[in-house]
Amino acid sequence: MIGFVVDWFCRQIDVSGNRKPVVIHVPYRLRKAFRKIHVRLVRELEKMFSGKDVIFIATRRITRPPKRFCCSTAP
Repeated sequence: MIGFVVDWFCRQIDVSGNRKPVVIHVPYRLRKAFRKIHVRLVRELEKMFSGKDVIFIATRRITRPPKRFCCSTAP
């Protein structure tokens, strides 16, 4: 699981009041793996970030479909 840390990024956002949760973006393909350890991971990260709320969001990257006839070469 630690090997996938490269794909993560996190940011702190402002919400109403004086709460500032930490939002951690993870790749969509790792969503099922995070569901298994979500409770323990959030608990430990909230301790690490001194009681701030921790939110995980699975992000997708939408790629453009390949163009037709882009790779064929005419003789």
